[in-house]
Amino acid sequence: MEKDKKVKKNLWILIICIIVVVLVATALIVFRDELFKQKKSNNNLIVIERIDGQDSLRMPQQYLDKILMDKSFYIDENASISMSSVEFEIGEEGIKWGMDQGGLVNTADKDAIEILGGIKYCKGISDMNVIVTEKKNSSVEFYEGYSAEMFMNNREDYVIIPSSMSKFINENLAPEEKRMILRHSAASGYLGFCTIIGEYTTKDEYDTIYVSYSSMASLIKATNNDMSEYVDTLEIKLNEGKDYTKLIEYLSTYFADANSLEKYEGKTNRFDDPYMYQFVH
Repeated sequence: MEKDKKVKKNLWILIICIIVVVLVATALIVFRDELFKQKKSNNNLIVIERIDGQDSLRMPQQYLDKILMDKSFYIDENASISMSSVEFEIGEEGIKWGMDQGGLVNTADKDAIEILGGIKYCKGISDMNVIVTEKKNSSVEFYEGYSAEMFMNNREDYVIIPSSMSKFINENLAPEEKRMILRHSAASGYLGFCTIIGEYTTKDEYDTIYVSYSSMASLIKATNNDMSEYVDTLEIKLNEGKDYTKLIEYLSTYFADANSLEKYEGKTNRFDDPYMYQFVH
């Protein structure tokens, strides 16, 4: 009797082990491409991070300005830089948004105050991946005539709005006439006119408008506010098969190499700042 119980117990353990192995194998098969893709992607990515491990980079804008100015000397023309600013609150003491005359409709709807008043933040980005990363189960839809490449071009004033706002934007306007006006309470003389070129959907909160990075930077610079903690994320996406030795050497004059942090202890970078940031590659 006791022997039968032991046999049954061992049998159940064997069955459970087989089930676990089958589930793990199935998961690997299903997500194999995504796992390999992610690994491949990470091998071609340089990420700037804080050495102290905090999530937000909170890096001075002058670092990014310098990298962008020197980009043609150290980065292949087909490589790209992805960056985002920290979030800025929308309100009386911060950023305010509006529309050109006739741009807003349906403002008398019962949910207008809740939806439009629920837009609490404004953020500068250069890459749609920032939205996908920040907002759960999100996707971005571009309006006819516009694309992600145009937004990433970073030369025009564009904005991506929450899809919850779309019913309040006058659809009878021509695409180029759908413009959002941004201003800051500390720079009342400066107005940023950003064309609405798309919207995002998410299962998260519809509380943020995403502005092209250069437009956001111009707005904040107009306030003469301190931009010492302006940059939230910074990544350099590299092309395969290229020699980026000079780029690594260049970055090491501003950021510590994460593979050899001890070399930078007690030293200062080209801005004469202590090494607070590292590049991971």
